[in-house]
Amino acid sequence: MNVTNNCLGIEGKDISAASEESDDEELEKEETRKFCIKVKKRGIVELLLNFKPEDARHYNFELPITLRGYGKTDGTARMISCRGVKPKCIIQPSIVDFKKKVISSFEKPAPVETDIEVDNMDHHKSLTWQIDPQFLGNDNIFTINPSKGRIEPGQRQIIRVGFNPHVPGTYQKSVPFYIDNDTSKPYTELVLKGFGDFPNLLFERREVILPVVPLDIESRCTFRIINDGYENLTLKHEILNDVGNLPIKLEFPEGRTLGVTKPK
Repeated sequence: MNVTNNCLGIEGKDISAASEESDDEELEKEETRKFCIKVKKRGIVELLLNFKPEDARHYNFELPITLRGYGKTDGTARMISCRGVKPKCIIQPSIVDFKKKVISSFEKPAPVETDIEVDNMDHHKSLTWQIDPQFLGNDNIFTINPSKGRIEPGQRQIIRVGFNPHVPGTYQKSVPFYIDNDTSKPYTELVLKGFGDFPNLLFERREVILPVVPLDIESRCTFRIINDGYENLTLKHEILNDVGNLPIKLEFPEGRTLGVTKPK
């Protein structure tokens, strides 16, 4: 769409205002506003239109674009035609985020696992599905079991997904999901994400500033040490020489041992 020396007006929902309201208030009050997009001379603006149908039917509407000072014109008129269809299957969740997995020192650490539910929405016909294992790679960081199956009408199948990183890093894989033996185009994609890291000791605060007090009055400050991944360990400390002559001491009122049952 080419526009010169003018401003496009687009009407849409005020998402920022609606996000601050509750669901009930959002249903009762739906605010709209006009967005003004300025386009440079002989410039081009690209608009991304997202379609999220709520019903299985045809949708036909005009995209509300106007040219400032002229209103609706033939050059800005755009009719949108789309269709919502009933899904053949529903996958929940389609995006699996394992967050952080601590890499232990064992030879074969156990993976973190979660389940994906696949529902056959057709109550009269069975559904066959499969994924291509080559998209998972040969490193076995992400695993899916089973990799194919058959779901009877109106039934559900559970797929077990695992995450087991060997070295620290951020991992993500997109795995195509095929149905009805059609591998020419995926029905949808499964997105697998995770982060791996070695065990760490974390501190509630990186810097301790003691309050100023008069002479001969003790100044104190409390902070926590957090065990991030270690099974059991005993804390030790050493005061550096440049502050060793100062009247500073460090105490552990809750003990020096950290573990699974006592992470802080």
